[in-house]
Amino acid sequence: MHPRRITTHLIRSVGDLRMNAELDRVWEVSPGPLQPPITFVLECKSNIVTKRNFVEFLNILRFSTDFGVDTPEGRQIRNGVVGVFAAGTFDPRERLHLKDGNVLTLSKYAARCNIQLIRRQT
Repeated sequence: MHPRRITTHLIRSVGDLRMNAELDRVWEVSPGPLQPPITFVLECKSNIVTKRNFVEFLNILRFSTDFGVDTPEGRQIRNGVVGVFAAGTFDPRERLHLKDGNVLTLSKYAARCNIQLIRRQT
């Protein structure tokens, strides 16, 4: 484990990760005195981001003890948590097929899941 990365505990395995996952940065912002704080979670990739990378990041947030919560619909990302995914390139050919039959690109799916995509400048 890298000393500068943040370790979060998982309640269930995500991909190759068994009990813990590492994230690049986590910070909290308080928008105002009467508003609840917003937690930002950053994940950076240096290679082309595929559907597998993106879905794994969502599942890490969902199944972590810090950022996920149980709901009647199943495990979800807690309110007030915003994922930030930074990468050099997102694969434009990748598509996600949803249960309702819609097919979305990574960027449209990210917006739907409240994940901000940032293209890193090299």
